[in-house]
Amino acid sequence: MSVMSIEHIDNQEERQDIWRRVYAHVFSAAFMQRLSDPSSLSAQPLDELAQEAADLAIANIPTTKAVTLARSIV
Repeated sequence: MSVMSIEHIDNQEERQDIWRRVYAHVFSAAFMQRLSDPSSLSAQPLDELAQEAADLAIANIPTTKAVTLARSIV
């Protein structure tokens, strides 16, 4: 017989990974856009633009996630 339990684990590393990937993507895309057409984007610094996008990307990701564990009872 097995018993199922749910534990909440910290997923901070996953959130940080997503934040870094979004930041890098937005920064590079905005940088390339600014190089090709400097008047197309606002005067907002690229760093701020990328930080806002990355913060929004992880805003709704919970800080913990539920993991279902199966345990055997003998």
